[in-house]
Amino acid sequence: MPCFKKAHKDELKFPLSVALISPWVDLSNSGTSLHDNDGIDPMLSKQHVDFAALNYSSEETFSNPLVSPINGEYNNSFPPIFISTGEKDLLLSQSLELKKILNQANIDVHLKVWERMWHVFEWLPDLPESKDSLKLISKFFERVWALNKNDRKY
Repeated sequence: MPCFKKAHKDELKFPLSVALISPWVDLSNSGTSLHDNDGIDPMLSKQHVDFAALNYSSEETFSNPLVSPINGEYNNSFPPIFISTGEKDLLLSQSLELKKILNQANIDVHLKVWERMWHVFEWLPDLPESKDSLKLISKFFERVWALNKNDRKY
């Protein structure tokens, strides 16, 4: 998301669509799932993301939209966005909040919350849910690209 914020600011052309898998969009690590799913998500802990945030940026810059895109301003010039997350994802609440913000900006956004799944479960390619998620993302891209086939520049 920071790349898109920078591209928007610099008036660069966007891709036709974007998929976000368990996005980390708020380095202040707000949201109920960071507490509710701590110890449940096998991939992440609250302690881990707090440590990572401080190693990525200083606490004073967490509100900067280039650091925490959840704080950015969005408009309908952004491409369609697909968000995949799991109900056990430590960052689930950030995905839910991001969808709400993007909807308010009239951006075409699709959110899939997978039952019993955790942060970036798609990394485990043998899970049936991983295969289903990647197929769903592929179908999303195919649909968007079919609607915009005349806009492709490759």
